[in-house]
Amino acid sequence: MNRPKLDTAAKSNGNAIKSAVAQTLGIDDGDITLNVMLAGGSFGRRAQTTAQIGRKIAEIAKPAGTDGAWKLIWNRTDDLTGGYYRPLTVHKMRTGLNADRNILGWENTVANQSIMTGHFL
Repeated sequence: MNRPKLDTAAKSNGNAIKSAVAQTLGIDDGDITLNVMLAGGSFGRRAQTTAQIGRKIAEIAKPAGTDGAWKLIWNRTDDLTGGYYRPLTVHKMRTGLNADRNILGWENTVANQSIMTGHFL
């Protein structure tokens, strides 16, 4: 098997993906080259310790070997079913402006569920 090279989507935790792929393929994670796009947390998904996307690609590629290129595309239903998404949040904002439209006061009230609930605990 050649040294796997992963070009992955925007993820903030590349090490979790690398470890999950190594575990799935049964190799040392030092044998994997990982290129991570430093673009944040993937459009609303919460941080995922399961490295679900990397693990799924490794499961697909393992029987065929790692010599080819593999691309995983989920339909919208699969994508929404598989993620840990942030809960809905409501913001109520009030501002005060002077005649020159400079901000004199700013009040922001936020109501949302704690991000520490769910799969982190």
